[in-house]
Parts: sequence; C-alpha cells; structure tokens
Amino acid sequence: MSHCQGATYICNDGSVSASKKNCAAVFGGRGNSALGLMGKGVSEMAPANALTECSCRSGLYCTGPRGGQYCLTDTGRKSYLRK
Repeated sequence: MSHCQGATYICNDGSVSASKKNCAAVFGGRGNSALGLMGKGVSEMAPANALTECSCRSGLYCTGPRGGQYCLTDTGRKSYLRK
C-alpha cells in the first residue's frame, strides 16, 4: 500500500485497492500521516474536470460512458473504484 486517499487504499503500483475496509478508519482517521507518507491529508477521491488527468495518485477519478468511475494507474491502466 502506498497511501490512503480518504477511505480508499492506493496501492504501490498506483491502482485503487479492492479492499472494503475504510483506509482512514484503519489508520485512525489520519490517512497518510499515519503511514508517514505524502502529507496530503485524508480527502476522498474527487471527480476530475476536463483539464486535469484522473490518476489514482492525484486522488481524482474519471467517469466512463456507462457511469463507471475509474482512475489511471502509473502505467496508464484503468483502475475502477468500488461502488
């Protein structure tokens, strides 16, 4: 695991974990600071706008044509967010 993005685990490869556990809750609501990584805080994944990329590490996601929410891993693959 790389870090928390709110309740979502971000894996070392930049993908979103399929874990059903709340990452922020597991680490005491401190998100990244509990891991000593990237002091971004514990904001949830947010929708990207047309001018930003939707990389998982950035905490932004895109919405596909059928409503699926995904972000892009470090290698450019889609990683879908759980509903």
